Amino acid sequence: MFSRTLQTNTRVARDTPRSVTRAGHACLSSRRTGCAASTNEPTRISGLLESCYNKYYHASPTTFDSFMSGLPPYLRLRRVWWTRKNSSIPVTMFTTSTLDRLDMLGIQCRSYRGGPHVAAVYLPLVQSANQSGLTYENEQAARIAEERIQELFYTMEGAPDACHMHILFLYELTSDSALAYLTPINALRNAALLAAQTPLVMMIDVDLCVSDTLLQFLSESKYVDQLVRASANTFWVLPAWDVVKHLPREQIDAVAASALSGTKSHLVQLWLNGSLAWFGQNYFQQGHAPTNYSRWLTTRRSYLIQYSIGYEPWGIVSRERMAVVPYDARFRGCYNDKITHVVTLHHAGLLFKAMPNAWVVHRPHQLNPAAAIAKSVIGSSTSQHGVGALQEVRVRVMGMGQAFRHVWGYFVK
Repeated sequence: MFSRTLQTNTRVARDTPRSVTRAGHACLSSRRTGCAASTNEPTRISGLLESCYNKYYHASPTTFDSFMSGLPPYLRLRRVWWTRKNSSIPVTMFTTSTLDRLDMLGIQCRSYRGGPHVAAVYLPLVQSANQSGLTYENEQAARIAEERIQELFYTMEGAPDACHMHILFLYELTSDSALAYLTPINALRNAALLAAQTPLVMMIDVDLCVSDTLLQFLSESKYVDQLVRASANTFWVLPAWDVVKHLPREQIDAVAASALSGTKSHLVQLWLNGSLAWFGQNYFQQGHAPTNYSRWLTTRRSYLIQYSIGYEPWGIVSRERMAVVPYDARFRGCYNDKITHVVTLHHAGLLFKAMPNAWVVHRPHQLNPAAAIAKSVIGSSTSQHGVGALQEVRVRVMGMGQAFRHVWGYFVK
């Protein structure tokens, strides 16, 4: 919805990254030169990340007008939790989350057993521009959020069947209650990327989990070495599957677990019996159709995928390439945030190839307010208050639509 309308009169270069937060630029550069990678000591790394990321932080609350003007948000990195475990898997999964999706974050972590995982967890705090520092209410909200995040971290840290978790807790001050319901998704993805230390990374949204076959593949050193060498100019697509939403909750979880632990032949059975669909099959085919699921289900080899506009796969890519081409931090809410990043990777010369032996699975869930409005299923939103706040500004935003142009700059040949 709102990511579609967020546009500026900025011409987009096809081979260079666009706007990221100032802190993001600084930290991405310093990570490449060893700012936070010089030691494995968790406390020191956490401190370096916090000081590096917060160097250019500006405490003025974000406004809806600044968002619509194409200005990236200012996020404050309040705290970092860093695992003391070591992983031999050279692929870091990174993601974002809000407090209402911490349960999904835990489920995702358990699907990547023993693998390095980074999550940027976001808390919006509404207060007026003339406040100095956090209000008492917002300080209390931040402390409660810390307690919840810490509980999740220590649960995962003590679980033998979980990922090796790193969490960055970030908050944003905003003077507009509606903006609090438009998560700065790409700025958070860039923040999570900063904490990745492996040669390869994969951005997997928090409502997806990775198949057991991926872990099996990444546990074989001969395959991993080949993957690292072949990833200099390749984005390895993990085909995405979606459990159909009309099933009862218990059955949704059972189908997802079955799809994640089974074989490709089992995926075919679930697809044919109507329990599973390839991602976007029933509502946005151009997002994943280039993967060619019929071909993927019948092959044991990787193959080149022909890129087309709208493609938005999840997959594995070089961390260095991602650092050079980060996510556009101006995007908030939903839609086009990932599509525009993929088209930039395409113009930067990366090839898209299908991983023949691994996949991701999505579970249906309640939508955030922006997605609920965009999909015209308002009753399924996680916050009716958020829906109301966004609806109040939608007329004004749509009326300004002709004044903004940056989204379409990605797609002009």
